[in-house]
Amino acid sequence: MSADDFKSAGGLAGPDLQRFYEEKEAVYHSQEARAGGREKLVLELFPPEKPLHVLDVGCGSGGFLRILKDLGHEAVGLEISVKAVEAANQSGVKAFVGNPETKAGLDDVGKDFDVITLLDVLEHTFDPPQVLRHLAMLLKPDGCIIASVPNLGCFTARWKILWGQFPFEPSGIFDSGHIRWFTRVNLTAYVQRAGGFMLQKCSATGIPPFSLRGYWRLKDCHDFFFTRLARFWPSLFGHQLVFKIAPAKPA
Repeated sequence: MSADDFKSAGGLAGPDLQRFYEEKEAVYHSQEARAGGREKLVLELFPPEKPLHVLDVGCGSGGFLRILKDLGHEAVGLEISVKAVEAANQSGVKAFVGNPETKAGLDDVGKDFDVITLLDVLEHTFDPPQVLRHLAMLLKPDGCIIASVPNLGCFTARWKILWGQFPFEPSGIFDSGHIRWFTRVNLTAYVQRAGGFMLQKCSATGIPPFSLRGYWRLKDCHDFFFTRLARFWPSLFGHQLVFKIAPAKPA
């Protein structure tokens, strides 16, 4: 779908939304193709078969698409930012302009996907259950959706809120672009509201390193400690919740 077709089809919730994502290009649309903690957890939830047919929603400039391509998967992306889609296509992966909330661009990406990924996307949507319902129509009968969302229940966020703070930040848990906010409890509620899904697994990434002078000396200790805490108690120590859902099988 071209940028003009996307606009005329109502693919954007007004011009302000498009302008917002274009202006946040430096934050959301990194060209880096590196498997960090979030990406590693997402890939751990992939079915073992290869190659898989994968749709990456909110693909940005294609960083995760390139990781999937290098792993041998057949992957395509969907992204609301026209600039990001152009950058992704120029980098050697395939992406289309679209918005799963309004179904814009869904006809372009194809269907029968083994896996649909949404890496930090649902918090930028007005109706997350609607997004999940629209994407479910593109899955194979045994396909799944794997997503990540920032965890407002993380103890670092709870501490700030306890002291009456709700920061206005360019990225992270308090990203100014978030429309919805998630905790472990209301994530389950959102999945239930979508209807017809089964939550198969929920894990979490650890709290990122603190910005303290000389802290690099303790980084390995930090990663070891907080990664394990996040897996043991994701609702409190998870920075990002990573979960897998699939259409519920008929009884």
